[in-house]
Amino acid sequence: MGASQSNLSLEEATQFSKESGFTVAQVQRLYNRFQRLDRNQTGLISSEDLMSIPELAMNPLVERIIQIFNQDNQDEDGVGVAIDFGRFLTTLGVFLPIKNNAKADELGPEEFRNWAEAKQREKLKFVFHIYDVEGDGFIDAQELFAVLKMMVTDGISDAQLSFIVDQTIKEADGDGDGKISFDEFAQILAKTDIDSRMTIRF
Repeated sequence: MGASQSNLSLEEATQFSKESGFTVAQVQRLYNRFQRLDRNQTGLISSEDLMSIPELAMNPLVERIIQIFNQDNQDEDGVGVAIDFGRFLTTLGVFLPIKNNAKADELGPEEFRNWAEAKQREKLKFVFHIYDVEGDGFIDAQELFAVLKMMVTDGISDAQLSFIVDQTIKEADGDGDGKISFDEFAQILAKTDIDSRMTIRF
């Protein structure tokens, strides 16, 4: 889909629904939102356009989310590129609820369980990448401090935050290398309902 068109056909919306996990109605609503973001009607939006989505704009980590978005959408020279509607759906798909998802109706119980586990891992990886600022596959104390500093409002000193970071690294670092790997991170969050914490209602 190159230049923006005013409406998706039912056939297009159904295809996007199958590919993304969004319902047809959600696809239509998101397409309308995409068109509003695509002010030049080129069929493409930039990371700056994503900043105008209220659900993202009010998140204290919006800058990190946009940085991750740009990392995932770069040309061969590492320059952030605009995305089309399909990639827009893929990007927002990480925020789809796993429970009560339209996929449950399409897939058998075992297939849905496998799909849900894959989506859970995708959400965990996304959260991990928020903290893994350097993108080296590990979260060190400096990265954890920087991200927590973005999240914390007034009332906590840098010394207190450093203490929290040190304690978190000690508790999570199973192999004693002074940093947190994805597997260690996933183990920490195993009992956390990541689905409800990483869901936007579309």
